[in-house]
Amino acid sequence: MEQYAHLLISADPDFVPDPAQVTAFFNLMLNSFGFRLVVEPPFEPGIIVLKPSDRVRKGTDPMTGEVITIPMRDRLVLRDSAEIVSSIDGLGEWTVGFSGQWMLGRTPIDLKVSDEMPFESECSCFVSCNQRPKPVCTGDWWGESHGGMPESAFGDPNSLIQSTGVFTQPWTGERVEVAEAGSAQFWIEFEFGKWLLPK
Repeated sequence: MEQYAHLLISADPDFVPDPAQVTAFFNLMLNSFGFRLVVEPPFEPGIIVLKPSDRVRKGTDPMTGEVITIPMRDRLVLRDSAEIVSSIDGLGEWTVGFSGQWMLGRTPIDLKVSDEMPFESECSCFVSCNQRPKPVCTGDWWGESHGGMPESAFGDPNSLIQSTGVFTQPWTGERVEVAEAGSAQFWIEFEFGKWLLPK
């Protein structure tokens, strides 16, 4: 598991924020929590908004040969956070995110590298707020054997919607249950790379 996303999941699965709250969250991140927006490659170019599109991608399931369609999303690049409200107002589904770096010693959680040593340098991160038209599974449990298909997969419309979130512990693979974190219509992600995981 190279990519780890730390989630903030509302205890109320039907909670959705007012678009102005999303703007306020991003401004708070930039102004009060030591997060620096970075727009140079390979980072995302500033604040981005992803929203549903009429376009789809088609492919073939290699296991069944069945033709599958995957909905595509439109991608907008915003000049600043003041454009967030007009970009998402009235939409049932969207993602608003930006990439950057935490200043040394200011990461929101303690991160360790794969040998469990502390990560002690500036940390890159993609921060996003996500809303869907209805609650989706927010668990991610692959079972004790970690083989085959997951028993519950984050965002999978076929996964069980339940109040308790069932997750795979990233260090040990053990089952972790979190009350009131099994489904949500809105959540926040802090996505880290470089094999960085929380203790």
